[in-house]
Amino acid sequence: MGFIDQLKAVWPLVTQAPWGFAPVAFAILASGWAVGRFMYSQRIAILKERIEAYKEKLDGASPEEAHARVERLEARIRDLEHDPRLFSPEQLAKIAAVLKRHKPGAVIVSRDGSSLLCGKVQTQIRKLFERHGWEVRHWATMGGDKLPASGLTIYGNTGDTETDDELVVREALQAAGIEFELRRQRSTDKEPQLVFSDID
Repeated sequence: MGFIDQLKAVWPLVTQAPWGFAPVAFAILASGWAVGRFMYSQRIAILKERIEAYKEKLDGASPEEAHARVERLEARIRDLEHDPRLFSPEQLAKIAAVLKRHKPGAVIVSRDGSSLLCGKVQTQIRKLFERHGWEVRHWATMGGDKLPASGLTIYGNTGDTETDDELVVREALQAAGIEFELRRQRSTDKEPQLVFSDID
């Protein structure tokens, strides 16, 4: 408002000599336009810098390309974290169907201690048996016999005698189409023992 008041005060002089005031008015307008354009150009320059910085961070990718790149990286992480030994829901359902037909027993669910891929499948099968009332012991084995290419060994720990628990375990795995190698031995542990190992 100060500029308007000052203009009102000198307005009679302006009307008496308009051509003398015109250069001053033009200079004021020109300087205001120049300042405004400078600020506008500065704002555009800042926005361009931000865009270039954004493109540099994304390696020149558009937002859609960046999103796709992130999804691919997340998929690779999921693949690395995925245990290839995990059984499918259909296989687990077939195992469960067999377990439901028999009274709960006892089983050892173990894994080869040198394997980096069998921890999850060991937990998966252990929990499945436990949910159906089985007594489950579990641990990691170290060393021992050469492990089969199928990645699963069932030890019958009662020599040549097949126990009911062993027969149920074998029936359940066969129903799910899971390959295993059966080995017989005598042990102080009388339960059948599953040993998961890497697949060749």
